[in-house]
Amino acid sequence: MEQLKKEVIKLFDNEYCIRDYNLDNYYLIVGEDKAVLIDTGSGIGNPMPEIRDITDKEVFVLLTHGHLDHAGNAYYFDEVYMNEKDDELLKEHFGKPDLVKWFIETRGPVRFPQGDINELKSYVNENMPKSFPYKNVKEGDEFDLGTTILKTIEVPGHTHGSVAYLSSKTRYLYAGDALNEGIIIPCPSRKKGSTRQEIALMKDSLTNLMNYYDDIDKICMGHDGPFKDKSIIKDYLSLCEDLLTGKIEGSYENQEIREGYVVRRGLAEFWYEAYR
Repeated sequence: MEQLKKEVIKLFDNEYCIRDYNLDNYYLIVGEDKAVLIDTGSGIGNPMPEIRDITDKEVFVLLTHGHLDHAGNAYYFDEVYMNEKDDELLKEHFGKPDLVKWFIETRGPVRFPQGDINELKSYVNENMPKSFPYKNVKEGDEFDLGTTILKTIEVPGHTHGSVAYLSSKTRYLYAGDALNEGIIIPCPSRKKGSTRQEIALMKDSLTNLMNYYDDIDKICMGHDGPFKDKSIIKDYLSLCEDLLTGKIEGSYENQEIREGYVVRRGLAEFWYEAYR
């Protein structure tokens, strides 16, 4: 069966967003000698056709975090970078075809209602490897593509190893799931109050991001968008501060793909003690 092509959005010159059947976004930046893929999608089919429509240069990968919908196709590439704090998370998520199919079944009807869910599931590699080698990436690491320099900024919160990459040319911040329209702080224990430490961690990340605020023009998100105004950083920071001081408290909501406590302000929708 010929694989359904994914939508490609040209963001600026040699920077592109590839929509993974609307389930997530990953980004291609073409440099002078190499190209970089920021995230790889969720493991639905071969990621190379859309990439090769754009460039024939060698491609390396920068992962924003270890969740399956961002690292799912990383094994196609020889050179991969990820923050090692997400190593255990990666082991939980990666190399499990049934988990990818579950992701399609649960997210597909909401994010890609016009698509054939069974067709997307048929693209999943039943023999995907159980792991892949990667190199650690940390705060301040830079990747020089000639056309732009990508600077690494650690943004733990959504996951402990979440990072973002700031393009010196476009001033786009490729943030993965750290700055989506909705940030989710998972709470597998379902114990009320168990995510206060993670909210504090997110606050520290956002405080650090404010040091780069004047260098950022737009946020490139891991889902939806692809663009969001950078003021979302301030919205999320104020929510975290007010949650930690007790000034506000979220209300419980149960949506199709979200369950937990949520607070909203401006562009931001912050889910904590979230169970899915």
